[in-house]
Formats: sequence, structure tokens, C-alpha cells
Amino acid sequence: MYCHYHPHPAPISNPYSHHIPSPSPINSPTPTLSLSLSLSLSLSLSLSLSLSLYLHRSYDSEMKERQHWQPEEDGLLRDYVNQYGPREWNLMSQHMSKTLDRDPKSCLERWKNYLKLGIKKGSLTPQEQALVISLQAKYNNIWKKITAEVPGHTAKRLGKWWEVFKEKQIKQQIQNSKKTGSSTSNPLPRPPSVAVGWYNYHHG
Repeated sequence: MYCHYHPHPAPISNPYSHHIPSPSPINSPTPTLSLSLSLSLSLSLSLSLSLSLYLHRSYDSEMKERQHWQPEEDGLLRDYVNQYGPREWNLMSQHMSKTLDRDPKSCLERWKNYLKLGIKKGSLTPQEQALVISLQAKYNNIWKKITAEVPGHTAKRLGKWWEVFKEKQIKQQIQNSKKTGSSTSNPLPRPPSVAVGWYNYHHG
């Protein structure tokens, strides 16, 4: 009886069983490198913020300075009005040899409120203050009507004065209420009689 020798077949290799090398780990930055990077970013951000703040302040300062009229500009505006009259402000750059870097509305407001002949400078007299208080009670805040009865002052000037006066009256009323423990719903001197009383109290 013969035995047939059958050699063991070579094992079939599994294509999925071979070893797949794992990717090499990413080298994490050292603590020293991380600290340096953080400090660099913080410094860059700080410099950016400082520069932005500086530019913003410089722009604000330039705009505030630009809003104020200079004596030379007032002189040019007077020369224009003397030659062409207070009109056609948009043509000013065509008529004048040296132009103003101002828009037509700004020129009009400057002339009407500050440079026009007859405009009074300085504070209102006590008599004018009492008159404005009385007229405000009569016309409310229609400053064109009030200006017509207070010569030498513009509506803008009288309106500003009234706002300051009103704030002072409110503060005074609050202080008086705290002292007496009482309050009133109308702290402003509305009727003309109160305005006259206010004038006599302060200037009597």
C-alpha cells in the first residue's frame, strides 16, 4: 500500500493582513516654541491696536481743528461777500483767486451766524436774557420769531443760550427739591411773569 505524499500547500497570504506602518507622529512644538509664538502674536496684536488708536485720535484731532475757522478764511469770506454779495456760495471757487476748502453750506452758516454786519459778540445782556425767556414762553422754540424781536443775535445763538439756561434751571430745581424734600413737575420758568420775577431776583 502506497502512501502518496502531499506537501502542505503554501498558506495563502491575506492581502489585508500585511502590516501597514503607522504614520509617524507629528512632532508637537516644544513649550519654548509655543511661548515664543504666543508672545509674538500678542505683541503684533498690541502694536496693531496701538496704531489703530493713534490713527483714530489723529483723525479726530484733525477734524476738530478743521472745523474751526481761521482768520485768513474769514478774510477771504468777507472779500467774497463785499464783491459778490452773500449769495451763490457754490460759485465761490470760480470767483476767488484763492479758494476756501469749505462747502457752500459752511460758508453760509459762518457768514450768517458770525461775520454778518450787526451780529453782536459776547454774552447776552441781562435785559436780553429776560426778553428771551419771555419770548420763549410766548413762541416756544420758534427761534426765528424770537430773533426778530432780539436784534443783533442769531437764532442759533439764542437757541444755544436757552439750552444752557434750561439745564441750569433744571439742576437748580433738583437741588431745591432735595433740600425741601418736594418736587415739581415743571421746573422751567414758562410764563412771562416768572421770567420777570427771575430777572428781578437776579438783577434787582
